[in-house]
Amino acid sequence: GLTPRRRRRVTHQPNPRMFDYERDITRMAIEKQKYCIFAEPGRGKTFMFLDYARHALRVLPASKCVLIVSPLMVISQTIAECQKFYGGDLEMEQVPAGKLQSWLNGDRKQRLGITNYEAFKNLIRAGDLGALIGDETSLLKSHYGKYGRGIIQLGKGIEWKLANTGTPAPNDRIEYGNHALFMDQ
Repeated sequence: GLTPRRRRRVTHQPNPRMFDYERDITRMAIEKQKYCIFAEPGRGKTFMFLDYARHALRVLPASKCVLIVSPLMVISQTIAECQKFYGGDLEMEQVPAGKLQSWLNGDRKQRLGITNYEAFKNLIRAGDLGALIGDETSLLKSHYGKYGRGIIQLGKGIEWKLANTGTPAPNDRIEYGNHALFMDQ
C-alpha cells in the first residue's frame, strides 16, 4: 500500500511576492519533499516549483544539482519567469538534450538546470542529481510516454521530487499511476 510521507518542519523563506496559497502549497511540498501539484493553468505552478527548487538548492550538499524537465516550448518562458521572480538570486542554466548526462556528471555552470523531455531518448543516469522537478507532467502519459519512462527511471530513489500539471486532478488511471510511479509509490 501507499505509505504516507511525514511532513518535516522546515525553515522555508518564501518569495515575498507569492500569494498565500502559493506559499502554503510550496511549504507543503518542501515539508514532504516528494509532492504533486495539480493546479489549473494560471495558478502559479512555475513560481511554486521555482521556490521549491531554490529551497532544495539551499539544503542539498553543494555537489548536488536540481533539474527541471519541461516541454521545449515553455523553457524560455520558465527562464524568463525565474529572472523576473528572483533576479540573480536563482541562476538557471538551459541544458541541451545531448549534454544532459555530462551536466548531471558535473560539467555545468549552474546547479539549477532546465531541459526538455526529449533529452530522455537514451538512458540517463542520476550523477549528481539531488532534486527532480517535472513541469507539465500530464504529458508523461501521452506521446511523451517513452520519455516519461526515462524520467521515472532517473528519479528512482531521489528524495526531492516535484510533479506539476495544469490538470486540476488526475482524470484517469494512467495519469494517476504515472504520477505515483514518479513519486516512488
